[in-house]
Amino acid sequence: MSIRTDFQKHRLFGIDFDVVTMRDAVDWIYRKVAVGRKSHSRFVVTANVNLTLRHQNEASFRRLIHHADLTVCAGQPLVRLSRWFKKPLPEKVAGRDLVFQIFEAAISEMPVKVFLLGAPSGIADVARDNIHQRWEAVEVVGTCSPDFGFEKDVNKNEQIIKQINDSGADILIIGLGAPKQEAWAFDHRFELNTAVTLCVGGTIDFLAGEQTRAPSFVRRIGVEWVWRMATNPGRLAKRYLKDGLPLPGLILDEWSHLCPCYDNDVGVDGESREIALQDAAREKARKSVPPVAVKQELTVEMPVAQPEPESETVARQSVETETETVEDGARGVLLFADYLRAQEGKQVRK
Repeated sequence: MSIRTDFQKHRLFGIDFDVVTMRDAVDWIYRKVAVGRKSHSRFVVTANVNLTLRHQNEASFRRLIHHADLTVCAGQPLVRLSRWFKKPLPEKVAGRDLVFQIFEAAISEMPVKVFLLGAPSGIADVARDNIHQRWEAVEVVGTCSPDFGFEKDVNKNEQIIKQINDSGADILIIGLGAPKQEAWAFDHRFELNTAVTLCVGGTIDFLAGEQTRAPSFVRRIGVEWVWRMATNPGRLAKRYLKDGLPLPGLILDEWSHLCPCYDNDVGVDGESREIALQDAAREKARKSVPPVAVKQELTVEMPVAQPEPESETVARQSVETETETVEDGARGVLLFADYLRAQEGKQVRK
């Protein structure tokens, strides 16, 4: 099960989605900003169909999704499927819509400071200017458009983290594309001083005006992906086709998990579940085998007890007390038998 407990969660396609509305997510982020950074920068994952498929196929991606502080459903198809599987998610919480709502909720009495990481060179600066013009209570305290492959350069990462921390930002908005942005947020969550880190894909491009949002009626009926593919077929048609083909298999896999054994294994990923089943089988096999007759092998024929002096009775009690501290009961039997044989030897010598 996911380590977070702020909201109720519904497990869909192996992901523990937080059961939240857009308003819930915005309120949660502002609560974390008010509290400030604690042990780490809390990172938010907006999981759409593409990320859900990656979660199924990539073990490393499953690990970082498990550690996300907030996982919202960013795909309308997933919202509809959640109702079909009786694990309803209230609504779609897309990354760019979440950022817009955070900015709309900002008030001048308590302005929010953000840092923009990602987008091609110059685009983040345009997004910063647009944000300042539209939202007076939002202050962009820094931007960074890192070079391709920067995440593999230790020195470059240290410079970027220092730049973010020195800016005093409350919220870090990362637009590096999945799964790079999620992996970077996960790897550096203990180094960042921001209260919240948002992994929101191409949102910085939207803020800069490089991409146009779908009309409101298109978003309401849940076919924004069709509109986006029609406006940018060269980049998105192949991606949506790639995401759509495995979707029936994903649905069948979720359907197969509706059997009782899946309910018993809720919160355990596939690899852990397999290990747990193997351990259970070994334990069952061990219990089915009768215990080895160690006691019979170690049992010695005891002579008929003869009256003995009081001093020997005290000695016998001392030996018995000593054997009680020995973990192995069989060893205690042997010690007692040795004691009796020693006493018999004394009597013969006498």
